[in-house]
Amino acid sequence: MNRVIRAAAPAALLLTVLLTACGAVPAPEEDVPDPGPGFPVTVPHALGVAEIPAPPARVVALSVADADAALAAGITPVAVVTPFYAPDGDLPWLAGRLGPDVTRIPGAPDFTIDTEAVAAARPDLVLGTGAALTPQAHDALTRIGAPVLAHLADPVTDRWEDRTAAVGAALGRPGEAAAAVAGTTGAITALRDRYPGLDGRTFSFSVIQSPSALGTLVAADDVLSVVLGELGMRLPDTLAARPGSAPGTGIVALGPEQLTDLAADLVIVVAPDPAAADALLADPRAATLAPGGQLHTMDLVTATALRTPSVLSLRWGLEQLDAPLAAVAG
Repeated sequence: MNRVIRAAAPAALLLTVLLTACGAVPAPEEDVPDPGPGFPVTVPHALGVAEIPAPPARVVALSVADADAALAAGITPVAVVTPFYAPDGDLPWLAGRLGPDVTRIPGAPDFTIDTEAVAAARPDLVLGTGAALTPQAHDALTRIGAPVLAHLADPVTDRWEDRTAAVGAALGRPGEAAAAVAGTTGAITALRDRYPGLDGRTFSFSVIQSPSALGTLVAADDVLSVVLGELGMRLPDTLAARPGSAPGTGIVALGPEQLTDLAADLVIVVAPDPAAADALLADPRAATLAPGGQLHTMDLVTATALRTPSVLSLRWGLEQLDAPLAAVAG
């Protein structure tokens, strides 16, 4: 199977060759199709420019976030690359939105893209704002012959609002995209108004990577930090002052002996394996993590909805966090 590896590589130059038959008679002007209102559209992104000549009819979404943005703008993709942890695409915030006619392209844990499957969907637009495309992957996808919209500046720190707006522009539906963004930001505002006691409260967010390793968020500009910051919350100083274990990740690796470093008003621990959560909660030090607050274990789907949010997943994810937020707010 032809897959594009996420290893960085120089982007190849794509040459468009126009073949004109000798003596061919140009088509009459009235036979040239109308590109449609608002088209052609040009949307810049980190890896180039997506030039969309006419309203796209066959949209392929390379991530659930891209599918969410398209659906919010009123367009159902013909194919969606689904995450490896939900290969059927049956994510709770998409319930009933992707019908049987939508092709599911299974995603891989290493974020490779099955270019043959994308090409088989015959796209006239490929949305990849949430796919963390490398120049190599972007180059291979453009060879399919459809415009490709990649991430806007950085695949980790791009804001969900900006991604939604870019997808809406590419689809020729900026108004619909803006209305969807307004609906989600309104939900965040309503949540903050409902729980004013969250102001100044601290949170920590960790993923159990193995029995001996926790990946803990330390970046104040991380997407999740920004979202919870809009509710008035912040990382504790003991975490916010730390550098990440690797540049640009915003994550520090902690061992079990550092478990107490997660202490905050709301301690979120993501456990891909429920047994790992049981082992952590059995540690006597776990009882000291959220004195007077909440220790909340979270599944991978909910964590993804919040840490890599989209216009649809974010609303659902915050609903799942409502009870612990209410408890922290008092």
